[in-house]
Amino acid sequence: MRGKTVEEIFINSLSALASMYFDPEELRTDREIQYRGRFESIEDGLVDLLNFAIMEIDSENVLYHTVSKIRISESEVEASLVGFTILEEQVPKRVLKAVTYHEIKVDLEKGYATILFDI
Repeated sequence: MRGKTVEEIFINSLSALASMYFDPEELRTDREIQYRGRFESIEDGLVDLLNFAIMEIDSENVLYHTVSKIRISESEVEASLVGFTILEEQVPKRVLKAVTYHEIKVDLEKGYATILFDI
């Protein structure tokens, strides 16, 4: 994922996760949730956010695809996540198990993150 700021990297990463499930024209908006997470490293924070999004798909059948507001400090992220309830007739392109810590890297100077997903 790319971004000029850490916030853009988080936003773009969530969007990329959503695109693995559905094409952009299939995305709707009927839900918003406040996410808050604490972390020791920025990589931990990104993994936690994305795994939270995957958990919401698995447990609540909700796909969060957009961040309407985000604040990241050195040890905490607060974000408003926007998404939709996946309808029974909607079939995802693939299903993700989790984001792995293997080879996770956020390079703020170069403006990118490397993320691996378990499928």
